[in-house]
Amino acid sequence: MDARRGLEAAVGGVWHGVSFFQDMPECPQGVYRARGIRFCEAFVVARVHKVLIDPSAIACPGARFAFGCSGDFREEMIQKLTEKGYSRDYIEKVMEEIPRLGEPPAAIGLNIKNEPQIMMAALQPDQAMRLGQLYEKRKMQGISAVFSSVMSICANVAVRVLQTEDVALSFGCEDARTFGGISRDRLVAGVPYSMAESLV
Repeated sequence: MDARRGLEAAVGGVWHGVSFFQDMPECPQGVYRARGIRFCEAFVVARVHKVLIDPSAIACPGARFAFGCSGDFREEMIQKLTEKGYSRDYIEKVMEEIPRLGEPPAAIGLNIKNEPQIMMAALQPDQAMRLGQLYEKRKMQGISAVFSSVMSICANVAVRVLQTEDVALSFGCEDARTFGGISRDRLVAGVPYSMAESLV
């Protein structure tokens, strides 16, 4: 049983494999070439199609910032978030601390490779509990999570898992819940693929 099926059997939810490519892969038939959509939004498409994303063409400036794309997304994000009521001082601190790739990948794939770097799912509380139980039984410690409402899925799950090689959890942000189809009863979990294999 592969890690994806193992997680779905042991934890529940619908899990998607996330792959970061250093070179643009061949795009086989049936793969949706995503341009002009948000990273979180691509998970809605991934329910039906395999997805290949050009990071520089992602619609959300926060995701482009998280994935290391060039451009002044930092100032754009500060402006956007201060308009939502966050203090500039706090957002400037967040922008310094938030997980971010040093260089953008050539492409990001959802369900493209048999062994992706990350597994991600939107889980109900009881499913998150089961993930926590598996984690504690194998690691003999609890999950330590940073819950941020800023760049929640892209930076604080995908990039954080990639950089820490550990589980990350997020309650999402307004955009992720709106565009990513994350219902009110779910949070987003990310697990390194190698850890997923050992958990299940």
